[in-house]
Amino acid sequence: MLNYGVLREGLIFFIVIKIAQLLFDYKSFFELYTSFGGLLFLLFEIIFWLGGGLVIGWFKYNSYETEYEMLKSMEHF
Repeated sequence: MLNYGVLREGLIFFIVIKIAQLLFDYKSFFELYTSFGGLLFLLFEIIFWLGGGLVIGWFKYNSYETEYEMLKSMEHF
């Protein structure tokens, strides 16, 4: 679950969004994230994206398990 969601989707989307923000508005990016409020917001964003990745990973894991069980039951025929 960690590999499928948190590290793949959550972390990758977080990094892509931060790079896009940095490229499109360099000055505002640094002004925001060098303030105390900006650092708190960054912490919230990290928790949000990693939590979202956890949910995605959980759904992927469950769908893979369901698919595996279905394929395993088909072997008996």
